[in-house]
Parts: sequence; C-alpha cells; structure tokens
Amino acid sequence: MKLNIQRITTLAAVSSFLWSTSCRTSDTENTLETGGPVAISAILDGVEFGGQTGKPQASTGKISLAESNRQSHTTMLDASSFITVEAITENTSPKASAKLNTMAAIAPVIPDTDINKLALPIGTRVRIAAYLGTSTTTDRTKDYIVRANGVLEPENGALTLTHNQPYTLVVYSNGTPTLPAHSSSINYTYDNNYTDLQKDFMYRKYINYIPDGGLGTNNIVIRLQHKTTQIVTNFNFADNITNIINPRIGTNYLDGSINLNNNSISTEGYVANGSTTGTVPLTVTINTDRHSATAPPVKINGASGAAGATTTGSFIAQINTTDIINGSPLSRNVNAPFLIKPGYKTTLNIVQGRCGANIYGVNKFFMCHNLGADYTVNPDPTDPTTDKAKLHGAKYQWGAPTETISMEKDQSAATVTYSSNGNVTNGWDKPGGINNPCPEGYRMPTGQELESLFGYNGLDNQYNTSTFTGTPWVPGINNYGNFRTITSKSNPAYSISLPAAGYRSGSGTSIQSRGFLGWYWTATNSTYLQIQGTNDGSTANGVYLGGSQVAMSVRCISDQ
Repeated sequence: MKLNIQRITTLAAVSSFLWSTSCRTSDTENTLETGGPVAISAILDGVEFGGQTGKPQASTGKISLAESNRQSHTTMLDASSFITVEAITENTSPKASAKLNTMAAIAPVIPDTDINKLALPIGTRVRIAAYLGTSTTTDRTKDYIVRANGVLEPENGALTLTHNQPYTLVVYSNGTPTLPAHSSSINYTYDNNYTDLQKDFMYRKYINYIPDGGLGTNNIVIRLQHKTTQIVTNFNFADNITNIINPRIGTNYLDGSINLNNNSISTEGYVANGSTTGTVPLTVTINTDRHSATAPPVKINGASGAAGATTTGSFIAQINTTDIINGSPLSRNVNAPFLIKPGYKTTLNIVQGRCGANIYGVNKFFMCHNLGADYTVNPDPTDPTTDKAKLHGAKYQWGAPTETISMEKDQSAATVTYSSNGNVTNGWDKPGGINNPCPEGYRMPTGQELESLFGYNGLDNQYNTSTFTGTPWVPGINNYGNFRTITSKSNPAYSISLPAAGYRSGSGTSIQSRGFLGWYWTATNSTYLQIQGTNDGSTANGVYLGGSQVAMSVRCISDQ
C-alpha cells in the first residue's frame, strides 16, 4: 500500500510538471503570437566621455564629432617669447545612435570605446523612454535608481515592452536622485559643483531595439555619455611661475534645453544655448620646479546644441613669472580662445615658450620669427593652424638697414624688381651694430654663432638637435611648408624653426630654392648660413661666403 501511494504521488507530480510546462509553453506561444508584454531588466555599464558610438541609422549615416582633435592659439609676448593655449580632444570612433538588434536581450551592442568610463553614484536616477519604431511620440517611460554594481532598480515594477515590436530607447540622467518631468525636450541646469564630473547631462539613444518574449526577461546593458565637456588644464612655462591669479575658463552656460528624440541625430541629446552664462574657476597647484602647474578636471557646458559643433571658449588669468635669465618679475594678463567640443574630454595646455638655441654651450634667445614676418602668427610650423607662408619674412641684402624686399612683395610673383640697399662698407660687422636691422634688444648673429647650430654638413652636434617639417624638400614657388627646427640639447625649452625661404640673386630675378634651401645672413661680412632638409651629413648645411647683393633671410639673436 505504501508503495502504491508513492507511485500515485510520483505520477501526480509528473502529471503536474507536464501540465505546468505545457501551460508555460502555451503562455509563451500566446505571448509570441499576440505580441504580449516582455519585462525589461537593465544594468548600467558606466558613463563615458567621447563621441556617440554604435551602428548609425541608415537614413542619416555617420556623423563625425572629432575629425580635428587639436587646436591652438599663440600670443606673442615679445620677440622671443610666446604663450600657446592648446586644446587636445581625446578622440574615439564617433558614430550616430547605437543599435540593439534582435539579440540585444542576450548581448546588447556596447559602445566600442572605453574613454574615461565612469560609474554613476548609487542613488542616481536614470530614465528610459521608449518610442514605437521611429516615432518621436513617447510610448512609455520608466525611472530607475542606480544600485550596487550598476544594477538599475525600476520604480513601481519592471518596464514592459511588446514582443517583436521595434522600439527606439532614449536613456538619460543628470547624475542626481531627481529628474524633471519627461517631455519631448527637457531643461538643463548646470551643477555648480564644477569638479563633480558625474552631475551633468548624460544621454544615449538606441534604435531598433526588438524585445524577444521567448527569452523571458530581457536583459539590456546601457552605457551613457556625457554631453558637457571635461577639461584638464596643464601649465608649462620656460620662465619661473610665481603665481596664477583668478584662472578660469568660459563661456559656461548655466542653463539650456535638450531635444530628447526628434529623429535628428545632429541635435538630439545636446544642450542648446541658454540665457545665463558664467565662467568655471580653476584650482591651480604650482609644482616645485616652478616651471609647471596643474588644475584638476572640471566640467564646462559649451552648449553648442548640435553634434560635432564647437563653441569658442577662453582661458583667462593673470600669470606672474620671473625671467629665467635676469630674474626680473613679469606679469601677463592672458585671455586666449580655444574650441570646446561637447561630450568630449579635452586637455588644455597653457605653454609659455622662449625661442632660442645652444650657442657653444650657452643657451641664447633668438627671435621666434624671421625678420619681416607676420609676428602675430604662431611660429610653430608643426601646428596645422599655422599659416607657414607668413613665417618666411622679408629678404635683405648684406648690410642693409631695412628690408630690401618685403615678404608680401617677395611672395607676390616668381620674378619681382626691387632697389638695392646693401652696405658692405658700413655693414653689420662694424662696432656698435651699424645698420642693425633687428629690433631693440636684438642684433645680427655672427657667422661663428650660427656655425654652432649644427655640425659638418648639417649633422647634429653636441649642442643642438634638429627635426624637419614638410615634404618634399624640393624647389617650388609656392612651397612654404619646409622648416628645420633646432633645439638645445641641454634645455629643450630653447628651440627655433627656420623656414626654407629661398633667396633672390638680384632685382628682376626669379625666387630661388624656396622650399629647398634657407639662406640666412650673418653679421660676418657677406657670410650666410645654409639649411637643407637633412641632418645625415649628405647635404651642404653650414656657413658659407656669398655675394652681398643676394637678398636672403635674417633671424636676429638677443643681446643678452
């Protein structure tokens, strides 16, 4: 009897299992057939800086947010000193809205970048807004609270979506426990704790997400993206930094509005300009070497309102230094522009440079530009924003007190006429600097001084090393891009870039060897320095005797 009871119990259990399995299978089939509800479970993978990533919508294609990742602006302080504000944006492979395909419930497409991935604090509110297909009308929303390990805890039950129905999902957060009421666009308010990088607007849009009821609860993994800009500021000065007063960056928009889903990937999710502006203060720590300083990262809302668009920001400060040669105090008010790319991390480098080279073991200042050049142009030929033609300068006959042919005229045509004004009798080699064409505090370098820039046939020597900009080094009327940069081995802060500006043999002659040779007069009677595009000893770099009627370039050296 006992055995019979066990058997009945076992049969009943088996029957019950088969019945319940059949019911669940039937329920699943009904859900799949009728487009029933599917529960959605979400995990936050983190928050990143960088361009939106994922598969773009076919109708709009790929958008490029960071094709150019480096911008700079240089302000000359004096003839041999400058400040450059350089903004470097960390790039990824920017694309449009990410796509969670039909397998997204198992393995959603995670953005293909790990740039500065950060987690949101526990207790932060995150909202998912679901739209049917490509509609811009909200179908439903669900708020979540961030818990440990990125788990998103839904308020008042799980988000449920319809099986096999394509959705657009918009996910957003402001990094706080509260969010404004959902609408087609929402208002943004900048959090004044400017070093709290997680309290800003974060967004992500996923297209064509299709829930699969056959998988039970669908699990999706989300990574949000910052829509403001994070800026880290570094200072590197040739002079000694005394203090930096009231450093700040702007313009910072304290409010704005955001389109959440308007089927325009170039504008949705980006903060548009508000009405209230301000600046973001920087907390600067000067390092013990007195030549460098740093400021921790801050967030700024450039508020372009569009993907890939940039706004012009500015770095503002009073920077006090002492001269590295004579120790005299210097105070400079800096207001330099730079470009802000919303949603990216940017490194802002504030660099004060001194142009010079090592002359037989002693670092000497030179002018940053050829005489007669456009002194407002950044003298760095490696900067893609530099107009290199404007660095070539005027040309001089030996001993001339003023330019023989201006840069503008020299570049106006292949053949130009000009009047001779050289003076061999009372030239640059006479005591007292007679006919010195250089500005106050500068003079013509001697042949011996220029010989120390490099060794025989252009080889690097014990004092300086060389790098080359531009290719190919061939003669060309419009070949303005070739430079030889000479840098002191004992102190790389001393560096000068000499363009291959060519020369003119006389009035009515064609420009010679522009882009192939640079000829630079010295104070030594009728001698010049020749530069070419190699430092391997194969070319005739060096100081030579030349005809005084030839019009060449001039680079002045400091009297100090």
